Amino acid sequence: MGTVVFRALVTEAQAVAAGFTEGSNVAYMGDEVRVIFFRIGGGMMSLACSMQTSYMESVGIDPAQLLADSGDHGGSSADWARASKLSGAAAQSALLAATAGWDPSFTAVVAATAPEGWIAHGTFARPSAELTPACFGRGRVVVVGDAAHPIRPTGQGANQALEDAYFLGAAVGADPIGMSGLDAFRRARAERVAPVMLESEVQGAAAYD
Repeated sequence: MGTVVFRALVTEAQAVAAGFTEGSNVAYMGDEVRVIFFRIGGGMMSLACSMQTSYMESVGIDPAQLLADSGDHGGSSADWARASKLSGAAAQSALLAATAGWDPSFTAVVAATAPEGWIAHGTFARPSAELTPACFGRGRVVVVGDAAHPIRPTGQGANQALEDAYFLGAAVGADPIGMSGLDAFRRARAERVAPVMLESEVQGAAAYD
């Protein structure tokens, strides 16, 4: 199971015209779909909708085909959830199709937003059980951050990336020429990050699954 995220910027005027209360922030929290819609200043609001692929499939939308149709496959991964995104009217149309019958105010504001302002993209999280020191690179090559340990969006991804940078600096400082510091860094980070990833999986399962 994966996640597709739809994003756009919406004017507060459009939100009010669609039926939302002026000055309010909005959240929809479902089992498989979550939406946050909040003011960011300057008369603008940010709308983000996180949708489980299982939900999309239940309403007749194939998320893999949807994003594959975008023709955007940056990077080397064959996994659509890691590499693809869908922009513009196609993303807007997909979100409207997936939310047909929802709160009329929500669908109205989605429809009123300029098509070119929409983007949809897949997300990827590495299972904690698959995290090993090898995920952090080998030899003189070090991999850190989401490249090493992509985590469900609970906020820990950025925290662990900062820790990676701190401890990598310490490892290089302790052994600037040899490899022992890097090998120790990989082992320590895998041991530290795996429980954090597991906790994010538990929280994600409670919230979405």
